[in-house]
Amino acid sequence: MTRGDTGLKGSSGLFRIAHTGSNNRNPKAFIEADNTVGFAPLTVSFDGTQSYDPDGDRITYEWDFDDDGRVDSTEAKPSFTFTEAGTFSAKLVVKDGKGGSAKTTIRIDADNTPPRPTIISPRNGDTFAVGDVFRLVGEAFDGEDGKLDDSALTWEVRQHHNTHYHPFLDPGTAGNNFDLWPAPEPEDFDASLTSYLAIRLTATDSKGLSTTTEVIVQPKVVEIDFDTVPSGMEIVVNGDEFITPTTITTWENHKFDIEAPVQEMNGVNYRLESWSDGGDERHTIIAPATKPKKFIGEFDVAKPKPVIFSPKASDTFSVGDVFQLTGSATDEDGNPIDDDSTLKWEVKFNDGNHMEHHDFLDETSGNNIVTDPVHMPEDIATAATAYFEVFLTMTDSSGLSRTSSVIVRPKLVALDLDTVPSGLELTVDGIDIQTPTTISTWYNHRFNIRAKGQTFGGTAYKWASWSNGEKRSQRYMAQTDDKLVAEFKMAMPVPVIAGVKDIQESPEFTVGDEFRLSGSASDIQGDTISAGALSWELRMYNRADDTYRTITTQKGRDFAFVAPEPSFEEAATSHLEVLLTATDPDGITGT
Repeated sequence: MTRGDTGLKGSSGLFRIAHTGSNNRNPKAFIEADNTVGFAPLTVSFDGTQSYDPDGDRITYEWDFDDDGRVDSTEAKPSFTFTEAGTFSAKLVVKDGKGGSAKTTIRIDADNTPPRPTIISPRNGDTFAVGDVFRLVGEAFDGEDGKLDDSALTWEVRQHHNTHYHPFLDPGTAGNNFDLWPAPEPEDFDASLTSYLAIRLTATDSKGLSTTTEVIVQPKVVEIDFDTVPSGMEIVVNGDEFITPTTITTWENHKFDIEAPVQEMNGVNYRLESWSDGGDERHTIIAPATKPKKFIGEFDVAKPKPVIFSPKASDTFSVGDVFQLTGSATDEDGNPIDDDSTLKWEVKFNDGNHMEHHDFLDETSGNNIVTDPVHMPEDIATAATAYFEVFLTMTDSSGLSRTSSVIVRPKLVALDLDTVPSGLELTVDGIDIQTPTTISTWYNHRFNIRAKGQTFGGTAYKWASWSNGEKRSQRYMAQTDDKLVAEFKMAMPVPVIAGVKDIQESPEFTVGDEFRLSGSASDIQGDTISAGALSWELRMYNRADDTYRTITTQKGRDFAFVAPEPSFEEAATSHLEVLLTATDPDGITGT
């Protein structure tokens, strides 16, 4: 038996049924009125005919319209005019003539208009995704009180589904301009197209007269297609079973689980091999804003299924780590297999060059296997792309077998290398690398870094210092992202001219003066450069136009010359320059 919130006959709702036997039951009283507010004189037509007696007895009516305690009418549908301003509680008493009675009241406001609430946000027709947050903003005006304060406003939010609703924000929630908690998920997939949120704002004036307004916000609906190979398999979505192909309707950002159990078709057991999105046999989907690509589950004849617990695909390794190999398996019917001897493990290493795997652990039976420690990277240039792959194979008594695998990647550390000046080479584990560069390698990797003397852009350089204070050749351990800078100085032969002191003490000369000079030089290692690698040049330099002319050149350790005659143009603005150039065995020169 159902009856709605009003209790009127024919309405829906949930009710208690109590056995009364032959006892007389009280009647039920209900009032309807064509108008409850207005200006005096206010005439209201009342109707009590919805009142009834559950025993079927004839009922009588007694009305008191103006709260004076006297019966104003005994009609079933009377009228009354309120001539004075005020708030009145019109009362109806119904009696069954056997001692049973019931009463009810209805509020009448004369010379008081109801307030007019308006919902500013959200607006009617707005849409939402799961998790969206609405800001509730409203206002209200009253004919007698003017603009109402926020304290006169209360909110309620209902989550509707078909013909019923659930409270989402309790009625009577006071305030204004505040955030509603995140929008809900659909009650279930069947409810996706028949659900919405009703935002209700109630305003109450100073005399207690209230008005409620409402806006409807709809969910953003998304369709998601599912199928299997072969088609016709069963999938489970959030606990509900579906036969493929099927389309599920839900809301944007709805998070739900999908899975595909082991099942029989045409007398053959099938097990899920893979989902088209790469997810596990049971995994979570988040509904996107637009219809996604179809989800397809690939099935195959059921075989034993090994599962690797450790290591996980999300794990990383460092130099010196060991792998703890742990797993389990189920047979073709999905039942656990307790015999660890049916499990066989292999671990292979890929050096990052996309070549064949190298054996790291040969085929080993059992469970909870511990490997040898992880070695250093084989090639620092490809260390970042290297990985280990763990294989677990299970073979049952009938010879059916299946292999699962997990790829484990390294925990990487980045080392930035540079030089001053930038662009020089550094040697890393015997490989020359031009700077600036970044090396990505494994955590705890130890390797050699060396700064060598070299020529760059025609200039020779020798190492001066490291930014970390280490020696020119250092053993580095990668344990944190870091930067190393090697500082270099120019490295060239240093020629020295003897006899310069005499010239400096007598900087002036006359035509015909004789000069005898000698020179020497050493290379960047400090070794003496031979006399044949020393070259002299005498120049007449003209300061007026910044030009010079070579007077004579000579090789050897000694150099003698006589001050020449200048031209008339050179005489006032020129001087003599003597240059000594030394060339080392590598062709590097210094002047």
